[in-house]
Amino acid sequence: MTGIKKAVTLASRIWPRYSTYQYQNLDQKSWFSQPVGPSSCMRHSPHTKPSGCWPQVQCGFGRVGSHFWGFELQSVVPDMVTLGKPIGNGFPMGAVVMTPKLAQGFSNGMEYFNTCGGCTGAAAAGVAVLEAIEEDQLQQHAHEVGTYLVQQLEGLQKDYPCIGHVRGMGLFVGFELVLPESQKPAPGTAKFVKEAMKARRVLVSTDGHHNQVIKIKPPMCFDKSNVDTLIANLIDLLKPGVPAAVQEVDRAYDPNKKSTRIQNTTWQAMPANGVQGV
Repeated sequence: MTGIKKAVTLASRIWPRYSTYQYQNLDQKSWFSQPVGPSSCMRHSPHTKPSGCWPQVQCGFGRVGSHFWGFELQSVVPDMVTLGKPIGNGFPMGAVVMTPKLAQGFSNGMEYFNTCGGCTGAAAAGVAVLEAIEEDQLQQHAHEVGTYLVQQLEGLQKDYPCIGHVRGMGLFVGFELVLPESQKPAPGTAKFVKEAMKARRVLVSTDGHHNQVIKIKPPMCFDKSNVDTLIANLIDLLKPGVPAAVQEVDRAYDPNKKSTRIQNTTWQAMPANGVQGV
């Protein structure tokens, strides 16, 4: 339990709203059935009322730079937060943080258990991740490098009109690809860019309602020299122009046809020029 106690102490410094949580020597069952934070954390919060379940798999742990958790950008206190892959930096683990009211639902007379819950190896991995984020100042690093990345991408818009909106915070950035003459979503171009960048050993992914967005969410150690490499490869790729066959695919694409739309709201939630959502 020493590892868990240390993890709670570290998390209290990084997530001050839960700093009044008192560690108790809980057995495995009660660890999952009791609230992670005190009810007073809601009263002490400067934010509004709780709001649903917020996964922090992609945008938590300092990735957005200005805040440690992505949901803080929305000025809410969630009822529940799920934490996944980044919490162990490769070690398979996850965590759930919830209000006392929700946690009470597990205390219903039925025994709740988790086969791998309370694993000391997982606790040690989680502690190591929190220590690295704090000691290496990765949140500030994400803010500085992410700001530089957005500036570089915005600088390409004039010369490459197929680049539409550029959005993001920290190392969670996306840019839209469109048909220059109509500003219509260009999912074919996005797929072309994704695959061509992969061939150049630069990994990005697609996102958005129409899969027209290139999403960039690199490791937290990603630095400005890596940004320069990414931008140089993107320029080299776009300079000859998007292949005619790809443009024809995009011209034939109907963004209003529901059967062709991909329901993914990550892009819509990303800030544009510092404003949440558009």
